[in-house]
Amino acid sequence: MGFLILVFITSFFVVLLSTPSLIKVAILKRLFDAPGDTRKIHSRMVPTIGGIIIFAGTIFSFSLWFPNGYIHDSMQLMGAMDDYKFIVSTVLVMFFVGVKDDIIGTAPVKKLVAHVLVGMVLILMADIRIVSMQGIFGIEVLPHWASVFLSLFTYIVVVNAFNLIDGVDGLAGGVGLIAASAFWSLVCISW
Repeated sequence: MGFLILVFITSFFVVLLSTPSLIKVAILKRLFDAPGDTRKIHSRMVPTIGGIIIFAGTIFSFSLWFPNGYIHDSMQLMGAMDDYKFIVSTVLVMFFVGVKDDIIGTAPVKKLVAHVLVGMVLILMADIRIVSMQGIFGIEVLPHWASVFLSLFTYIVVVNAFNLIDGVDGLAGGVGLIAASAFWSLVCISW
C-alpha cells in the first residue's frame, strides 16, 4: 500500500512542477488544439501535449519506487520484474505512436499495426491474457488460441475506445479517474 502512495505523491509533484515548462514549450512550438469541433467545449486554444508529462511522471514514479526491496520471495520478485519490463516497453511504443499522432497525425492502419504488435508482446511474451470467462456464457477455461484472440481483441477495443473519448474535453480524464479509483480499491481489498 505504501508503494502506491509514494508513486502517487511522486508523480503528482513531478507533473505539478513540470507543467509550466511544458506549457512554455507548447506556446513556443504552437502545439495547441483549436476550438471548433462539435465535441470540444473549450473556447480557447489548449495545449495538446499535456499527456507527455503525465506519462513521464508515472513511469518515473513507478520505476523509482518499484517494490523490489519489499518482495521477500525471489520468485515473486522475478515475476514482477518480468511483468514490469514488458509493460514499460509496450507502453513506450504506444506513447511514441500517440505523440506522433497528436503532433503530426498517424494513419489508422499504422496505429492498428502498433496496437497489434503491442498486444502480441503482452499476450505471447508476457503471458498477460484472459484465460477464463469465469462462467460467463457457460465458459470457464478458454483454449489457448481463444485466449490469445479474445485478449488481443479486448486490448485493441479498450485502447481505441479510450483514445476516441479523449477528443471530448474532460471525458478521458474522468473515465481514467474512475478506472484508477476502481483499480485502487481492488488493490486495497487484495492487500
